[in-house]
Amino acid sequence: MKTTTFKEMAIILLCLSLIFVFGCKETNNLVDQESSYEQQSLAKKDKDLDKGIYTTSEKIDGKKGGTVTLKVSMDKSSGTKSEVKLDIPKGAFEGTEDISISIFPDSPVVEFSPHGLIFEKELELDVKLENFWFGEEDQLDFVYLGENENEPVEYESLSYNYNKNYIKVKKAMIGHFSRYGFVK
Repeated sequence: MKTTTFKEMAIILLCLSLIFVFGCKETNNLVDQESSYEQQSLAKKDKDLDKGIYTTSEKIDGKKGGTVTLKVSMDKSSGTKSEVKLDIPKGAFEGTEDISISIFPDSPVVEFSPHGLIFEKELELDVKLENFWFGEEDQLDFVYLGENENEPVEYESLSYNYNKNYIKVKKAMIGHFSRYGFVK
């Protein structure tokens, strides 16, 4: 009967450790979605934009409703701007919540929190992005960026101008908080 040497045990332990570290990694589906989203998302024209995330937050009483607005000039030299306005109707939810809007300068994505908050009445969202490069003219849409796939969002209008590099969606209907964005 063969006995295992110290060197063989060390190699076995190293292999098991590597399998554990790389094989048991927690996967975040939103990250996976973001990777596939980047393949179909709109690219920014200015590669030197600040890498920070821009966020605003307002305490909203669901019984009274309210508005949360975020306006950001991300890069004054290129004129890159984002405007996000979220209208919350009276009776959209119970109690008081800290409602947050976040935008990402490297992609046309808007994220809301608290994540997973579901509304009794839909919220209306307006988003305008200026001086983002959209690439070749193509059909654009505004969608909910789901964990496994994108889902259409109802909206009043979506307009874009490739010559002036702007895109906007007006009165997108938001039934719950998560991530939303423009896709091709």
